[in-house]
Amino acid sequence: MDNVAHALGISKKTRYTHFQTKDELVLESVAHLLQRTQLKMSIFFELSDGHNVPFKRVNQIYRVGLKELRNLSPTFLFGLKK
Repeated sequence: MDNVAHALGISKKTRYTHFQTKDELVLESVAHLLQRTQLKMSIFFELSDGHNVPFKRVNQIYRVGLKELRNLSPTFLFGLKK
């Protein structure tokens, strides 16, 4: 957790003000990623002509999900295992 504070350029005290444990930090990070992905899909479904076509919906969910996974740092994913 000290590495997180250092990488962000914040003090350990500041980091502990927001997240007491690594688990809290990971849960909030994953929740944020899921909310961002859900927002992108919602926008697509609202603006798309094919938003009521099941195949197009599933295809878009798959595409957005893959794009989000590609954007994740391998370091972040590896850190989840610890």
